Amino acid sequence: MYKSSKSYVKLSKAARKILDTYDTTNNTENLFEDIITNVATQKTIGSKHTRLSVFRGLLRKYFNMSDEDMKPIDRSDDEKQAYFESNRRGFYNQHEDIITYDLLKEIIHDPICYLMVTSGRRIGELLDNEVQFNNGSVFMKLNKKKDCDVLYPIHILGCLEKWKAMYHNCRVVKNKRSSIAIINEVNTRLKMLLPIGFYKKSSHICRAIYIKYIYKFKSDKSTLPQIISKYLHHESPAASIYYNHVILADDVVL
Repeated sequence: MYKSSKSYVKLSKAARKILDTYDTTNNTENLFEDIITNVATQKTIGSKHTRLSVFRGLLRKYFNMSDEDMKPIDRSDDEKQAYFESNRRGFYNQHEDIITYDLLKEIIHDPICYLMVTSGRRIGELLDNEVQFNNGSVFMKLNKKKDCDVLYPIHILGCLEKWKAMYHNCRVVKNKRSSIAIINEVNTRLKMLLPIGFYKKSSHICRAIYIKYIYKFKSDKSTLPQIISKYLHHESPAASIYYNHVILADDVVL
């Protein structure tokens, strides 16, 4: 059922209502008009692209729509070009951001950030996904995987028992609040905490610290793409471009 999907739950109320109405009326003309209107409310090219992608994913998976069916909400060539240019500018605007030990302490003061920095997991994975602890190891279901039933081994930096205790505490808090509220709160805090010039000012920085820490202090001379593939279970070696901008000072210790 689409209402149990994490993608659906993270949509705004207005966006969820569009799908709920379509589920009742089955009126595709109104559906596509409402989607176009809702996507237009997003402020940036990237957020518009993301919102449309979420709609398309839900329609494809839960309403059995093909790409041909969804042609009325296809982006125009100009929109596709604008998104491409936006991504290209973002790539070339990358610059080195140095994480010092003092800054790291500020970041991991937040329990969710601590869990992300020491496990390399996204906020949503920590808050919503199934986790198992077996024989001193952590296994977790991961987002963006075709086989959603597989539990992947998670390499934890630092004390595993501390990580487990903080993880269980965060899941207790999660039961009282929505994931999206916690995600927004963490990202807001990080934007205030990170220096103005930082390339990334969101929870992505926690994931970047994790992978660069392994690369700098724990690596057996593996390349960054190899580290990402092994520890993040990420299939695309091109993903390393998202972590190149983070530099860890020599005093960083986890």
